[in-house]
Amino acid sequence: MANEKEVKVQIFDKVYDYNKLSPEVKKLFILQDDIRRDLAFQHARADVALLQIKEQLEKLIKNETPIGDAEKGEWYE
Repeated sequence: MANEKEVKVQIFDKVYDYNKLSPEVKKLFILQDDIRRDLAFQHARADVALLQIKEQLEKLIKNETPIGDAEKGEWYE
């Protein structure tokens, strides 16, 4: 594979040619990348869910009676 294009990847603080990495390193690099992408997707979904909950809570809380002001430290009255 003499015509293989160099594919630069960063692992920790160094840059490597992906095509020259050992099979074991490639496997772990791909696994790490897959997990990172999956976590990023889950994080994005969680952000959307939290935003929806916050919006619903803001609508519903208007019907409740507060017992203090948290910014003033009035937690218990």
